[in-house]
Amino acid sequence: MNNGKSFNGDENGDEKLVLKMLMEQPNITAKELSILSSFSMRKISRIVKRLRESGKIIRIGSDRKGYWKINEK
Repeated sequence: MNNGKSFNGDENGDEKLVLKMLMEQPNITAKELSILSSFSMRKISRIVKRLRESGKIIRIGSDRKGYWKINEK
């Protein structure tokens, strides 16, 4: 049972969910990600930061008008 918390350091499931959402809607906002995933804004920020630092996603354009590009590896 998953109540929104990750155990044993399993953040990959959360990252995969956010990646899937970004693939489906590249111009989605963090607030929309939070609402659709039921994650807090803080958790979305941490996940997006990890994905950016690992090179899995890149922001193209501005924060307001841009979109997310997924790096396929």
